[in-house]
Amino acid sequence: MKKLMTVILALSVTMCLCACAQAETSSLDTDSPANAGTSEAAEATTEVGSAEAEEVQVTLPDDNGMAGIYKWIEMEDYGLKTYLILWDDGIGSTDIVGTGTVRGVFYDDETMQVADEGTVPQKYTYADGKLIWTYTDEGGEHTSTFVKLTADERAAYEALGVGTIVETEEDFVEQGEDRVQEDSAGDTLYQVALLQSLVQGYYDGIITVGELKQHGDTGIGTFEGVNGEMIVLDGVVYQAISDGSIAIPADEETVPFSNVTFFDVDETLALSGIADMAALQEAMNGVVSELGANCFYMVKIDGTFESIKVRSEYKQEKPYRMLDEALAEDQTEFDYQDICGTMVGLYCPDYMGGLNSVGWHFHFINEDRTRGGHVLQVSVAEAEASFDMTDGFEMTLSRNEVFQDIALAKDVDEAIHRAETATTGKN
Repeated sequence: MKKLMTVILALSVTMCLCACAQAETSSLDTDSPANAGTSEAAEATTEVGSAEAEEVQVTLPDDNGMAGIYKWIEMEDYGLKTYLILWDDGIGSTDIVGTGTVRGVFYDDETMQVADEGTVPQKYTYADGKLIWTYTDEGGEHTSTFVKLTADERAAYEALGVGTIVETEEDFVEQGEDRVQEDSAGDTLYQVALLQSLVQGYYDGIITVGELKQHGDTGIGTFEGVNGEMIVLDGVVYQAISDGSIAIPADEETVPFSNVTFFDVDETLALSGIADMAALQEAMNGVVSELGANCFYMVKIDGTFESIKVRSEYKQEKPYRMLDEALAEDQTEFDYQDICGTMVGLYCPDYMGGLNSVGWHFHFINEDRTRGGHVLQVSVAEAEASFDMTDGFEMTLSRNEVFQDIALAKDVDEAIHRAETATTGKN
């Protein structure tokens, strides 16, 4: 196993404290499924008040009819990632915690345990593609609405693993409140190595794709040997290879450089008639200036693009060249017209110039998940940009001797600019 070094930078303490205060209020709401206790399940049980939690393996239901995995549509109001798994004879609630741990409780189809309330009646109905979950306690009737996960969302959920922990009532409520505060305290941008190390020809993988997915569900990057462009969207890692097509890399594939985060929408912006990349960045910078230019931003732009030019590249072989030199010979470019899809972008503040590229960096994948790459130029017909304002930063480095010998303080800004923007006309 490769040894890694981790560097953590905490930003915007005031914002974190405000988020915690809001989360503390939310975590006490009895409507929240995270405040429910445990009861008998079809797969496994644990007695309320028992000393030990029981670890179980959940067999996911087939995705047809009512059976399936649902997300709580109000969960963003509580800072939670809460899901229901519905079987014919029971219902399970799971809370996604931290980076990839799935924890939860199970109920039968008629009753459930509520903290400090005991067993109370519950019911769930299915209509218009929505699951309505209702239970009644001393405080009255409480209702939550769930919608079934899309194929991409389900893939992302299953990638977290289906092992769940059924906890005691007391521990579940207490730890659930702590997790709400932690999850709401602030997002973290996770970075593998430096763009400056990649530009200087360090293309060896530092972590695996599987490990990367534990740190975020949205982002950009590349693969060992600069083998194509990475787009991470809804928890799925996509690889735009040299012919412009999309592959799904194995979890064992390795990553020399990437930025990912768990995406939460903090702001949206409608885009229409954006002529080129400069105009797009100007519009995006307006939101950044309003919210705060010293934080990081991950953005998803979903819509129709009048035109878009993307690039990928052929995998490099050792001895590795500087990135701008490699791309000058091995970059491939593709032009698309009137195409629907998603641009995933990262904004880094000015002070990040020694660790990454300052400003915006965009990758693209089409709606059918068949074409994509690093964005060189774009014009937007109609789209919506969703912003995730991120106030934490974590960077993982390599202890490899070659990496340690790189002059990372060297000024490579011109090489970065060429690597990010240069076109070759090759396809």
